[in-house]
Amino acid sequence: SSLPEPVYYSVSESIFELIKEQYPEEYKNILEAFYEKRPVSVRANTLKETPYVDGVNEHTDMGDIEKGLFFVQDEASQLCVEALDVHAGMTVIDVCACPGSKSFGAAIDMQNEGRVIACDLHRNKLSLVESGASRLGISIVETLARDARDLNEEWLGIADRVLCDVPCSGFGVFAKKPELRYKDPAKSVALPDIQLSILNTASLYVRSGGLLVYSTCTLLPEENGENVARFLSSHPEFSLLRERTLYPDTDATDGFYFAVMEKGGVALIAGGTGNPYFTTDSGAALRSLEIGADALLKGTRVDGVYTADPEKDPTAVKYEELTFDKAIEDRLKVMDQTAFALCREGNMPIIVFDMNQKGNLTKLVKGEKVGTLVHV
Repeated sequence: SSLPEPVYYSVSESIFELIKEQYPEEYKNILEAFYEKRPVSVRANTLKETPYVDGVNEHTDMGDIEKGLFFVQDEASQLCVEALDVHAGMTVIDVCACPGSKSFGAAIDMQNEGRVIACDLHRNKLSLVESGASRLGISIVETLARDARDLNEEWLGIADRVLCDVPCSGFGVFAKKPELRYKDPAKSVALPDIQLSILNTASLYVRSGGLLVYSTCTLLPEENGENVARFLSSHPEFSLLRERTLYPDTDATDGFYFAVMEKGGVALIAGGTGNPYFTTDSGAALRSLEIGADALLKGTRVDGVYTADPEKDPTAVKYEELTFDKAIEDRLKVMDQTAFALCREGNMPIIVFDMNQKGNLTKLVKGEKVGTLVHV
């Protein structure tokens, strides 16, 4: 075409340059795909007797949508719900739920058993969720108006699944929202930080072993994978299981991104042996090796291992870390010899810390440096 490319693709020059910069090889196919007419994607409501398990066609009675036999949901959105991997009886929090299709999909996958908390910043929008749930015969969805960036302490660690379908630039849904073709990208520069704030707060609701799913309907990496990478860099308790970007040209869906992260669990095991001939130190060392623990924590009255007893020798110097061999060479009494030998032979790190200092155990669980690390 002789037309300038932004005019040909019917987008503003700034959006054209943005998409071209991010996808220099694919931008033409991506922009052209936004013009392609696609069939309406729906989700069948299997909580009711429904003939729409295989979708709708030209003979579909659209009145059945009012009967709650199906609801409209883009395929990309359905894949996001599938990524949540919910099961009956779970607790799910959807922190940015409106208009509610993902909450509905989760509730249906849960067989309407459990709890789905659907939140949105605007109370008036939640009426869409409430009326939709009622139409579909879903009783486990409860709604709450709140800013997803604000912490709800009552939800700390209660959720099996948390969905963060965050507010985004929308630069993946030009086909459905043509007005976004001329949106000023400068108005979206603050979004990544807002999204990250939501993600940081929502992550606190996930129980150990639970999943956190982050999603957007944009193709901009700074709102997608780059933002997830920022989150993971400061949250070592989460690991990325998978992520996917869907493209309008190759996937025939909205431009969409989702990432699935799992929250790791921490188990603390404590106790004595009850046997005067086998010390607590040795019992702890033996059990830590048997269960394949990451480390053996030894709580004492001092904040680590010193060159001498710091309670008796004010010149004693603390070791930040030392090897087993160094401890033996300097005749340091880290723990009894049997326990120490077991840890040394089994390559079990020992962390010696002050058990009376408030917050030390929490810091250790978070991976922060406390006390003295003894290692091979």
